[in-house]
Amino acid sequence: RQLARASEAARPHIRYNIGKVRIVPQDGLKVRQKFLDNINRIKPGSPYSEKDITNTYERYSSVPLFSSVNMQLNESDSATVDCTIMLSPSKIQSVKFNLEGYFNSAGLIGVAPSLNYTHKNIFGGGEIWNLGLQGNFQFKLKEPVSSNEFTVNTSLSIPQFWLLPHRIFNTKIPRTEICAPMNIQAAFDYPVAKVLVVFPVDIEYRIGEEKVVDTELSVHLTDIVHNGGRIQSADLFAIDDRI
Repeated sequence: RQLARASEAARPHIRYNIGKVRIVPQDGLKVRQKFLDNINRIKPGSPYSEKDITNTYERYSSVPLFSSVNMQLNESDSATVDCTIMLSPSKIQSVKFNLEGYFNSAGLIGVAPSLNYTHKNIFGGGEIWNLGLQGNFQFKLKEPVSSNEFTVNTSLSIPQFWLLPHRIFNTKIPRTEICAPMNIQAAFDYPVAKVLVVFPVDIEYRIGEEKVVDTELSVHLTDIVHNGGRIQSADLFAIDDRI
């Protein structure tokens, strides 16, 4: 028995190579193959690496489009391992509605509805598009006083760092996030009427959850009417880069 154990210990350690790599979206999920390949760090013909297996699993798991990731490794011969990556989709589309009512100390009655729509795969490459509509309507009973606010929030999150190749991001997946909310405020307190439109555009670059660069451009438009006279103004705020 001692000779048998010594013989087993003397056997050379087998070094496996990666054979075939299959990436299989589940439940009819339609997604571009290039997007899936850019996330994968397990390459056919490369030496087997537990680090690459773990890194690839974590990269797929960080994508909101996928609810679960299942990786199967099977020996195809004495020195080759085939890898199959199965991706189950999360709920791709969602809609949320909320309605609030209130009464403040100034005697104003307020109603604030909101509607939010999200799509996690809008262009077939894991892009997340969000559209939010919000309103805030205030008024006084039996008095010509009211204040209305309407906001449209739209954002697009792309799993890519613009102008830079995917291969330089070996661990966390980069993202470019573009946000373009529009806010319209209209206040009427006779004889003064005021309308304010704010339209900022914000672009963020992220690696994982960490913000790398944040650029914002904002436009303010103001229209004031008082006793038949009108004052109009437009302000363009400078681009602000925050690193």
